[in-house]
Amino acid sequence: MLNVILLCSIGICMVNNIYVIAFGRFFWGICAGSYTVFCPKFLNEYLPLEIKGSFGAINQLMLTVGIMLPSLMSLAIPGDPVADLLVNPDNFYVTGYWRVIWLVGAFLVLVQMALLATVYNYESPV
Repeated sequence: MLNVILLCSIGICMVNNIYVIAFGRFFWGICAGSYTVFCPKFLNEYLPLEIKGSFGAINQLMLTVGIMLPSLMSLAIPGDPVADLLVNPDNFYVTGYWRVIWLVGAFLVLVQMALLATVYNYESPV
């Protein structure tokens, strides 16, 4: 359910209007915060006692890597974006690359949904 809400939020954020983007990012943040609660609960429900600590640490590590990924992708923007925009107002890296950065999250959500539907189709924890 959260994955569907997150995909809708990402779709809303593709509209080039700051208020619409803020609305989409609000629900995006709700989903991200919910993942930080639900994923450890899910892991706690299914993992044996001897590997719970390692998987809990991996969960938190992957959350921080997910936060870091858009920042790393922004390093692909060459030079100074503000100066480049003044010279070339149609510069893709300034006017459209942010959509590519946010769509990477949608791709990862689709991969996760496919894996949950096919390979990891266990019952949800209570």
